[in-house]
Amino acid sequence: SYVEAMRDGVARLHDIDIMVQWPSEQPKRYRTRRLLLPMKDSQERPVVLSASLPDPSIDLRTSRFA
Repeated sequence: SYVEAMRDGVARLHDIDIMVQWPSEQPKRYRTRRLLLPMKDSQERPVVLSASLPDPSIDLRTSRFA
């Protein structure tokens, strides 16, 4: 998504619903809304500003993953 935002120069908004398991820890579910804003730095190089907000109402699981 970051590469596409840089390449296309188009802002993107995604709902994210993932399970992460760190070594020696129980799996943890993260549900966020992520905004990607492509821009250029002071030397005109493409960069992407990203912001994420927790959103427990997001549920992208399907019966296949539940």
